[in-house]
Amino acid sequence: MYNCCLDFQRQIIKKPGKKGYTSDVKGWAQEIHFYSPAAYEVTRRKLILPAASTLRRWAGVLNVDPGFTEFSFTALGELVKKTADRDVLTCLMIDGMSIKETVAYDKYADKVTG
Repeated sequence: MYNCCLDFQRQIIKKPGKKGYTSDVKGWAQEIHFYSPAAYEVTRRKLILPAASTLRRWAGVLNVDPGFTEFSFTALGELVKKTADRDVLTCLMIDGMSIKETVAYDKYADKVTG
């Protein structure tokens, strides 16, 4: 297992002249941190991984406004293109949730929500 960790570490280490982490490392780090921040910190002591504050900053720039996202429609469109020779069935599921009544400023979108 130790050799596996060394191989993974070599993939993570930034190459000279390259900036930042690969998208695979970013995704893996965010997933581990999502499931267990404590486990992520233990892993971070052994591997070169971004700080938790960096993960929060990456997540903060995602477009998570209420409603249908452009990403969803783009993904569905690409699926239809790949399967153009046959019918594509889709199911739209809508769920409701209570939202805290508050006013907040979104510094990335430069708008007040709430």
